[in-house]
Amino acid sequence: MKILNLLMIVLLNTIVSCQLTSNEYQINGIVNDNLNGKAIMLFKFKADTIWKVDTAYIKDGKFFFEGEEELDDVSILSVGNYPDKVFSAELALEKGIIHVKLDSISEVRGTPINDNYSSYKSTIRKYNDSIKTCDKEIIHDIIDAEYQYQKNWIANNVNVPTARMELRNWYYNIANDSLFVALYELIPGELQTSPDLKEKYERTFESIAANKKQNELVNQEFIDFELITLNKKKSRLSDYIGKSKYVFLEFTASWCGPCRADIPNLKTLYEQYKDNGFEIISISVDDDYNQWKRFIEEEDAPWIHLSNLEGVPSDLTKAYGVDGVPHGVLIDREGKIISTKLSGLFLLHFNTLGELFEKENL
Repeated sequence: MKILNLLMIVLLNTIVSCQLTSNEYQINGIVNDNLNGKAIMLFKFKADTIWKVDTAYIKDGKFFFEGEEELDDVSILSVGNYPDKVFSAELALEKGIIHVKLDSISEVRGTPINDNYSSYKSTIRKYNDSIKTCDKEIIHDIIDAEYQYQKNWIANNVNVPTARMELRNWYYNIANDSLFVALYELIPGELQTSPDLKEKYERTFESIAANKKQNELVNQEFIDFELITLNKKKSRLSDYIGKSKYVFLEFTASWCGPCRADIPNLKTLYEQYKDNGFEIISISVDDDYNQWKRFIEEEDAPWIHLSNLEGVPSDLTKAYGVDGVPHGVLIDREGKIISTKLSGLFLLHFNTLGELFEKENL
């Protein structure tokens, strides 16, 4: 009986396949029959922009779509609306018969690209499950292994939309800008259509140059600039650096959420170490005086505030390798730069100032 049923399934798939042209796809989907009568949407993308939406209705826990192959970008199937439960699946509209099961963890199989992507996502879930349950001694090994797996999978599949989507989702977590450049440049030129990937690619070269500049600044003398105070008076960095044991240049902006989030950390540091010879100079990269002033008044940060009101980029931000805010630079009494790419949270977490002052007291 089982053999007969299997033969029937194969025969039905063969009949359906014969009805398809060489460039068509069919989506045969199943979902909980509690959703019968609901509309299910197929969102089609080009260059990371929705260009078409197809709609079908669920009947007897099943749904169906068909059309011409579309491999510019990944498409998304979705049913349900927040705050109700939403079921969705990402898939490539590849020619052939695509089987979809929508659930809390959806399954997409039946064509080479979708089978490959399904296997990739299953492997990533296994890595993540291992991270949750493994001993602390090996957690970094598992994270490194997952990182290498992702990198290699993207590199080996950049000619298909699923891998390009993973690169788009992943690049925010890539610490190595050169790696992102290398992966992006593997994408065939005619497929480098995603505006956000192109923008990231172009910005990455700026980031690489900024990181190089940041590293070159360590152990060098600080770079002096003329700025203005909140009272619109001219002032130079050299008016302050050298008068305290340590000065923390904090590049910030009124529109920067992480900058505001770091202010409580800076206030803690300031209260702990101001009497020991620690000073903070916040340098705003705003280009609007009123926004800058309002920001300082709202946050009530009791240290020195300066700006050139030139926004970014400027000669100031280029000189200090600032490619994003918040960005901190720690300087000693002699005006030598000790470290860059810092934040108040970093200084607190690693007790950086505590160790510096402790060494001075030995």
